[in-house]
Order: sequence, then structure tokens, then C-alpha cells
Amino acid sequence: MRAKYYMAAALLAVLSSPVLAEGYSSPWIFSANFGTEVQTSGNILGAANSSSLNMNTINSNLTGQGIMHLKGRKFSDMYYPSMKASVEVRYALSDLSEIYGSIGYLKAQSRYMRDLGCLEQGANTCALQLQGHLKDLTQISVEAGYRQWFGTGLLSEAVRPYWAVHGGLVQTGAIHGAFYAGTNGLGHWKLYDKGYSATIGADLGASYTISDTAELAAEVGVRYTGNLKKQSGDLNALGLAAALDDSHAISIPVNLRFHTTF
Repeated sequence: MRAKYYMAAALLAVLSSPVLAEGYSSPWIFSANFGTEVQTSGNILGAANSSSLNMNTINSNLTGQGIMHLKGRKFSDMYYPSMKASVEVRYALSDLSEIYGSIGYLKAQSRYMRDLGCLEQGANTCALQLQGHLKDLTQISVEAGYRQWFGTGLLSEAVRPYWAVHGGLVQTGAIHGAFYAGTNGLGHWKLYDKGYSATIGADLGASYTISDTAELAAEVGVRYTGNLKKQSGDLNALGLAAALDDSHAISIPVNLRFHTTF
């Protein structure tokens, strides 16, 4: 019983402690964040070759046997840079450090009719170009992190540099792809199911103090997100399931933040 009393007293002391990140008047800080995220590495589609297919069963305008050769396509080949918005709830551990939790939403618009490879027919001849586009990329993230300010200001005491580390889970929406050989539609195939991936990242930034209850900040970082949940049924029937085996991504997030206390 006494142990429970001491634990409760210690927790109350922490929650009522005056140590505040960046000198805020309250340990609880709310942030609204907006930015972009550019995928720099990782394949949404890997290089793969199909089995020999009766192309007439796929599209009646095509005849004979054919083999589809898919190029490796990065996220940046298939999507424009994404836009991301998130909110954070943060708790100050000291004048220069805090822990936080965040919920974010990301969307990247698909690039239309990208080069995906070629359709081989006849004597090892690429008869038609393979083209296609994917459904827009949407992700919801839930993360926890730690942020640490450096001890001295940058240019002035109002501008304070910091670093942060964070990690959590990302839910990615299902992704379909529309594929064409020349102008002939081949199919609208499901590539990935809605699923969860682990994510981890680090940021460098600087905050500008507006008042004892508000600040602006800008930051840039690097993020790793694990493989998507592949749905190989459609591509497996074509002998192309290997194109989905390695879909992790490395990206560069750039964010602007507005912080206020409550």
C-alpha cells in the first residue's frame, strides 16, 4: 500500500513539475504540422518477367504468346511528392527535451501512364511498351518520439536548433494498378492490400519562439518504412508476384510546425 502511495506521489510530482521545453508556461504542448515527403529509395514495383501468356485471353486485340517484362519502378517513378499533415501532443521533460505522440495523414498523387517495361512477342522482340499507373498512395501514421534542443541558440536565442527520433506504425491503403500494352488495356490488378508497416525516422530542425505559449519550427529528416502488405493473387497468375517482394521505402520529410501550449 505504501509503495502505491509513493508511486502516485512521484507521478504527481512529475506532472506538476515546472520544467518546460523551450520555457513554455505549460508542460503540455500541441502542434499542427504540414509538409511534404519525397521518396528517395525503394521500389513500389520490382523488376520481374511473366510466364508465357496467351495474350488473346487478356485482350482480344492482341494475338499469340507474350511475356511481360516489368522494370523496377521506384515510388518516385510512380508518385508525385506527397503532402502530409499531422498533429502532435507533447510533454516537456525539461527546458530542452520532450516526448511526444503524433497522428498523421499522407497522400501522394499517382503519375499517369508511366513506362513499366515491354511486352515481348516473337523472336525476343519487345513488340509493345508496357505502361500503367497506380492508385493514389494514402497512409495514416501513429508514432511516438523524443525531441532534444541544443543548449545554445542559432543566430539568436529565439531560434533554437533541435534533433528528434521517432517510430511507430503506418497503415497504407490498398493499391491497384492499371496496365496497358500500347493502347490495349491488360487489366486493373490489385498489388497491395491495406496493411501495416513499421516506420522509424530522425529529424533536424530549428524552432522560433513567438511567445511563452507559441512557436514556429521547420525541420528536415529521413524516414524508413517497411514493406507494404502484398496481394500477389492477381500478379501470381501472370508469374509476376516477385515484383511485390521488396516494397520498403526511404523518404525525406520536410515539415513546418506551429506549436502552442494548453
